[in-house]
Amino acid sequence: MMNLSDLIGAGGGGVIFSSSGVYDSTKFIEGNQTDLSSILNAYTYTQLTSGATARNGHTMPIDTTNQKMYIFGGSDGTNYLNDMWVYDIATDTYVQLTSGATARIAHTISIDTTNQKMYIFGGYDGVSRLSDMWVYDIATDTYTQLTSITTARNAHTMSIDTANQKMYIFGGYSSSALNDMWVYDIATDTYTQLTSGATARYEHTMSIDTTNQKIYIFGGHDGTNYLNDMWVYDITTDTYVQLTSGATTRSEHTMSIDTTNQKMYIFGGYGAGYLNDMWVSYYIKNEETLNSKLLLPKIP
Repeated sequence: MMNLSDLIGAGGGGVIFSSSGVYDSTKFIEGNQTDLSSILNAYTYTQLTSGATARNGHTMPIDTTNQKMYIFGGSDGTNYLNDMWVYDIATDTYVQLTSGATARIAHTISIDTTNQKMYIFGGYDGVSRLSDMWVYDIATDTYTQLTSITTARNAHTMSIDTANQKMYIFGGYSSSALNDMWVYDIATDTYTQLTSGATARYEHTMSIDTTNQKIYIFGGHDGTNYLNDMWVYDITTDTYVQLTSGATTRSEHTMSIDTTNQKMYIFGGYGAGYLNDMWVSYYIKNEETLNSKLLLPKIP
């Protein structure tokens, strides 16, 4: 039986990557819609040490250079949390760090590995939706509250462009679904509202291609329907283009971008029930005819 480690290697970001972090066509094929349960059962996982307390609705960014992951916030079913933990991949150990930002779920967090800073934004604290931005300094284990955005929200997305020290915030839920795009300038601690283009949504995904200065928005829920539309936002021109829809409608899914090979990978979520399908989208070369295909693992 093939182990998960055989599929992802040391640098993989999921079961679709080889040890170099690139999609490995020898281990996966592009197929038709199917139930993947029996296929995925062919692979095994290794459970690591448990350390941080149980929770959901949290965030966990990774610092691949230093092989650390940071766990923040969420809910344990009784209380909303604001504890921060660091998991050391090399030693399989956890350390609880200082708590600073207020407790929340359905927030976003972006990590700047170059400057060793993490940015926590928005969410829900059990009473109200939040509009606050916090920066956590990894080196000093301290928090600083920054300027808040105008409209509080949860279930939004936030992507960081570390080279230009900008963060992009899109959509989410306030009193209704949102479709506003904001850029937060880290250096000046200011927000600028950009053009709105993609339709309103929450529980969607957003990936940034900093090299080509493009942002990709997929799926989510608009308050009535689950969505499967893909939009590209051009940072340079402040314009949107709607791309071809491919993967089925869903929200609360995940999406990862491979800028080197110009592909995006979409997994799971909730639409017509709980989903366990994996899709690959070929996105940059010919944006107006974006091609999405289901990935099926090859059985060894």
